[in-house]
This record gives sequence, structure tokens and C-alpha cells, in this order.
Amino acid sequence: VKMVAAKKHAFVSNRNGNYDLYAIDADGKNEKILLAATSKEREVPFVLPSQDRNVVAYISSRDGDVNKSNFILDGLFIVDTDNGDTYKVTRSEQLQLIGWSGNKLIYVAVIEGVSAGNSQRSKLISFDLDSRERTDLAAANYFNDVKLVGDTVYYSISSYAVPASQAKLFSIKPDGTEKNTVVNTQVWSIIRKDFDTLLFNAIDLQWFEQVGDGEPKKLDVEPAQKVPRIYSVSPDGMNALWVDVRDGKGVLLNYQTEPKKEDVLVTEAGLGDPVYWLDNTHFVYRVSTTQETADYVMSIDGGESQKLADVVGNRSRYFY
Repeated sequence: VKMVAAKKHAFVSNRNGNYDLYAIDADGKNEKILLAATSKEREVPFVLPSQDRNVVAYISSRDGDVNKSNFILDGLFIVDTDNGDTYKVTRSEQLQLIGWSGNKLIYVAVIEGVSAGNSQRSKLISFDLDSRERTDLAAANYFNDVKLVGDTVYYSISSYAVPASQAKLFSIKPDGTEKNTVVNTQVWSIIRKDFDTLLFNAIDLQWFEQVGDGEPKKLDVEPAQKVPRIYSVSPDGMNALWVDVRDGKGVLLNYQTEPKKEDVLVTEAGLGDPVYWLDNTHFVYRVSTTQETADYVMSIDGGESQKLADVVGNRSRYFY
């Protein structure tokens, strides 16, 4: 008897000539097509699994929707990885997934047909998986940056087409509560320096640092380390995976939150984001080389990794 994670892994493959969405068990068995392609996909669909639900957020132009200018629109779908049930959340000229926070999906959408010089052109939205209700968290012509850190959304509003007094860095909870001004000036980028530390690159070459839930402090000099880290936190919040590059190879590290320590799990050429959790122990990472683009499964408790499937690589499309 071999026990495997109950949660299925979802991925995109074009082995049949189209961008089909597949699901597979953590032992590499019971592979099936969740959502067959329609041949209307203009580029590789993007998949973002929920940490603790058996669903994925899926961005694709599979419906072939177009706007008045005949521009192909993307749709945002929620797909059940057990049975393939699919719910269409919205469509937009541009969609960017920020992340999952419990049962809420955070994303940015450029409103269809709205001109470039409009303060409501881009919307930061939270979608509740259970109620299927959408909550507008913020609006701007565009956002300089948006990051989900823990259960807090940080967003920086650009000064273009909005009053300069509104171009600041804010934070808000995914349900729309606890909106706060974090930095009282325009911020270009939000950088996660480590698990507990954020850096904010502001106008006029200013830098701010925030540790934990503390108040941001202005730095006297530009920080030496400005390479952002992308953490994938386990459902129980006890572990966080991130990928570094060392000596030309991808290094997958696990940061244990209590007690605080960090261990190297895998070092391999071509290893990179994305990294997803299947449960509190098992995770999936991607390797992309000239020989393959494939997803592998492994446990933080040790043992050998196992190849799950060859996939079509995709990364979130950034519009900031």
C-alpha cells in the first residue's frame, strides 16, 4: 500500500496539438483531461492552484470572446480538479492573478473598453469561492505593483490619470476591510526581501523597509539585496518554499516558520517557479531545460522526487 496526497495536480499540455488542461494524481497515475482546448487559445493558458481547495484558477481565451475592436479577451475560470466542473468568473482585456488567500482569489483586471487615461481602468478584485461574489478592493489607471503577503494585499497606485495625492502604497485585507496607507508617496515596486521583510522602492530614489507588521522605515542607503523572493506557503502556514539561483542552478529551499530555519531541498539545472503545495507535506516544482519542461513531486520529509508529467511552461503575465 502506498499513500499519496489526495489533491490532484493540474497542468497544461499540448501533446495533442492543443492546450488541454490535465489533472493527475501525486503518484503519476489516473491522468485525465479536465478541460479540453477549443483551439481558440491565443497563447498558453495560465494555471494557479488553490493551496487548500481542489480547484485552480485558469486564464484562457478559450471562449473566443472579443471586444468591439475585435481584440481577443481572456476569461478567468475556476476549475474543479476532481470533476472538471468549470465556472467563468469574468472576462477582460488583461487579467493578472495575484494569489489565493483562503477561499478568496485576488486578481487585477483591465476593464473592457475603458480608455488608457481613466482612473477606473484597472480594478483590483477579490473573488469569493463560496459565495461567488466579487469585491472591488481598489481602482487605478494602472497599478505600479501588487503583492499578496500572508493575508494582506499591498498595492501601489500609479499617478497617471489620478490625482497625485492618491498615488500611494496601500494595504487591504482580501475581504475589503482594514485599508491602510503604508507609504505616503508613490511606490514603484514591492520587493519581498525575505519571509518577514518587505522593501518598497519609491519615487525620488527613496527606499523603505518593513519588517513583519511594523511601520515602514525609510532607509538611508539603497539596499544591497533587491532580488525579490516568491514564497509558496503550505496550507498550515508552517513551511514556505522559494527558488534561488546559485552557481547557475535552481535551488529549492524550504523556510520553516516555527522554529525559524531554512533547508535546501533540491538543487537542479532548470529548476524554477512555479512551486505548488499538494498538502502540508508534498509539493510540485517545475524543471525547464533544453531536454524537458516537466513537473516533479516531492516531500519535505525527504526521499526522491518523481516526475509527474511533461508540461507546457507558463508564467503569470505582468502588466505593471
